[in-house]
Amino acid sequence: MQLTRTESFCDVIERLEVSRERCPLLKELGLIEVGITHASGNWCFIRPEPVFGLVIATIAGAGSVVCNESWQEAGWETVYIMPPGVAHGYRVDQRFGEWKYTWAKFETTEKYPELFQDARPVLMPAASYALEAANRGLFTEVTRGNSPQLVGIWCDLLRASLASLANRRAIDPRIEKLWEVVAQRLNEDWEVAKLVAEAHVGREHLRRLCQRHYGCSPRQRLTRLRLRKSCELLLLTDSTLDVVAERVGFSDAFCFSKAFAREYGMPPSRYREKARTSARASGMV
Repeated sequence: MQLTRTESFCDVIERLEVSRERCPLLKELGLIEVGITHASGNWCFIRPEPVFGLVIATIAGAGSVVCNESWQEAGWETVYIMPPGVAHGYRVDQRFGEWKYTWAKFETTEKYPELFQDARPVLMPAASYALEAANRGLFTEVTRGNSPQLVGIWCDLLRASLASLANRRAIDPRIEKLWEVVAQRLNEDWEVAKLVAEAHVGREHLRRLCQRHYGCSPRQRLTRLRLRKSCELLLLTDSTLDVVAERVGFSDAFCFSKAFAREYGMPPSRYREKARTSARASGMV
């Protein structure tokens, strides 16, 4: 796959960043900088020979990343791990219009051998909430309070969140298979008992596995998968809200709209309008 160096900083909505110049403790963690980025449109980075390692965890929306010689979707609850010296690329996925992610840039990967065990970029399922919380807390403290004690605590949490991502690389194949099946049959009535039967594990064990790998309960995981699929349908089809709700497994448009607004902060109709405007501006539709 031929990759040409590209660094497009346009269409950034919000960017929170902490460098080791502002927080010297990052150097002890082997980090150059950390942060949270919310971008849209033509935000894109391709680096054929990066001199640093990078980890990106999606918070909302979706990006496209270079993995296994092709562009792949990096959606909610995915982490993109890029070792130094190997070509990588990431950009906003125009089907979703926006991409919000938290990230860490590494000067050295020696402190995190489990995280960077592959010699090429890897896209894996994992929740972003711990890394997001650590990065946001560190940014807030460095820019507003700058208490050495509190900065140290946030750096400890940052270290722990990166270690947690490394541990989650070994995802249980039963739960991975379960959610692959569910994603293909979202319109079905997935009660917890049915999820348990499909995964061939006990109810409590399923709860623990979901909490460990995704940071949420099985019901929350199911709802988020349904909402994520609905984003794609809202952008790419003219289906009514009733039809979209039915296709992703909600009982009616009212329940769907309520869950959608709670997750994304806007009603489905507003999301459709906003996503299509962004996609047109980028030449996708």
